[in-house]
Amino acid sequence: MKRTKSHVRFVIHSEPADSVDSYFQEIGRAGRDGEPAEAVLLYRTEDLGLRRFFASGADSEERREWDRSRVEMMRGYAEHGHCRRVFILSYFGEDAPEPCGNCDNCEAGRGRPEKGERPFAVGASVTHGEWGEGVVLRYDGDHVVVLFDSVGYRTLSVELVTERGLLDTAS
Repeated sequence: MKRTKSHVRFVIHSEPADSVDSYFQEIGRAGRDGEPAEAVLLYRTEDLGLRRFFASGADSEERREWDRSRVEMMRGYAEHGHCRRVFILSYFGEDAPEPCGNCDNCEAGRGRPEKGERPFAVGASVTHGEWGEGVVLRYDGDHVVVLFDSVGYRTLSVELVTERGLLDTAS
């Protein structure tokens, strides 16, 4: 029987994971016993080059695009200027009404993004002329993140989406 350690206090990443999914699983090892724990990501933009390289090795054009979008979401997390817990929960389609107060951004007073226009509800099914069907995952100020079935995650300007009618409510 394999035993897991419940008393992990720190999880330190020396480079970004290949996706937010992987990162979340790895940082979830800290604090399983309910005691305080800390996850640290040491990040440089250059570190994503290797992840992008591996993502481009997929067998099909569609899979390659999907894997690249996951790497870009990890970049989005690493460079995110607001509550990281809210980012991760919204990535998985969960609502976090309040910033966590514990991440680096919250501690620096940047936990809550400015509210912008929200033309579609979070969780709404939408369609795009080129990318097909998708689901609205979250808003980040003046941007909306949509997970498309065919190409993965896309971050779009809300202004352009509304001005050009780039998304329609799926029926």
